[in-house]
Amino acid sequence: KPPFFLFVGQLLERKSISETLEAFALFQKEFSDFSFIVVGRNMLGNSIENRMGTIKNVSYLGALDRGQVLELMVLSEAVLQPSKVEGIPRVTLEALALGKKVLLPPCVPEFIQDNALFSIQSVSIEEIFKALKRIAKTDQLPTYDLSIHHPENSKKFLLDIYSTLLTNR
Repeated sequence: KPPFFLFVGQLLERKSISETLEAFALFQKEFSDFSFIVVGRNMLGNSIENRMGTIKNVSYLGALDRGQVLELMVLSEAVLQPSKVEGIPRVTLEALALGKKVLLPPCVPEFIQDNALFSIQSVSIEEIFKALKRIAKTDQLPTYDLSIHHPENSKKFLLDIYSTLLTNR
């Protein structure tokens, strides 16, 4: 099967879907065997779907159930999440747990410090395009300690914060 990138999330400008599509259109000129699958509720209307229809090898599947998304994730080359405002979404944590490549924005310093290959410095078409090329050319996988997102660790972190706040009164 030909390799594909996967975008999962609501189609919103803050999720950088437009920039990612334009970057993929540039990428397609050099890597014509790649496809791009977009999954999620369309919150932008016909304009984004029309644009997807004009770019070679882009498929929009709409909103899918979790199982279908995970199946696509397993088969994908990388999961693209270059959001302008989001840190590490659940979709990215799932992709990392599955041993997949990901693309994250500059607003995730704890990921970027060890994974420059899978990160962008700004959410721009050019930066995303360059990252797609890097990701396509490497067999390397990102490294990230998923245990920091485990509920027990989060619970301890919050309890420590509350304890500090209450004792400093």
